[in-house]
Amino acid sequence: MMGSLRPSNGANGELKDVDLKEMNRTGQDRTLPEFKMSGPYNPFKADTYQLGNVILKLLAAYHPEGLEPFITLGKAMTNTNPNDRPSLPEILKYLDEMDKRMFKRRIWKPQDSSVDKFKITYCWCNPLFGSIPNTDDIIKQTERFLPPAM
Repeated sequence: MMGSLRPSNGANGELKDVDLKEMNRTGQDRTLPEFKMSGPYNPFKADTYQLGNVILKLLAAYHPEGLEPFITLGKAMTNTNPNDRPSLPEILKYLDEMDKRMFKRRIWKPQDSSVDKFKITYCWCNPLFGSIPNTDDIIKQTERFLPPAM
C-alpha cells in the first residue's frame, strides 16, 4: 500500500481516485496524524490509518446497524497515536474472529427503496451491473421458472 490508499468517497459511497482536498502533494491522506509530527514515522502504521479511514468512509454510506464490528475496527485503525493502532496480524485476527454470519447478510444504503430491496433480494437484480430493471422485465425473467399453464 505505502501511501496509495485514497479515502475519498462520493455521494454514493464509492471511492474516487483522487480528492484533492484530502490529499497532500505526495498523494498521502492529509488527515494522517503523522504529518503533524516532526521526524520519521512508521509507514506501515500510516497505511493502517489510511485503510481504516477508507473503511470508515465506505461504511458511512450504509446504515450502521450490523456493521459495528467494522466501525470498531476502522476507529482502532485511525487512532491518532500510531502506537495504539493495531498491527496487521492483530487486524487479521480480529477479522478472523468476527461472526461469519454477518458476511452473508445484505446491508442497505439509506436511499434504497423498499421496491429496490425487493428486486435485489428476490429477483436476482444486481445494482452493481447497471440500473435495476423494471417490473415487466423481472416478470419475463421469472416466468421461465414457473410450470407451464394448464
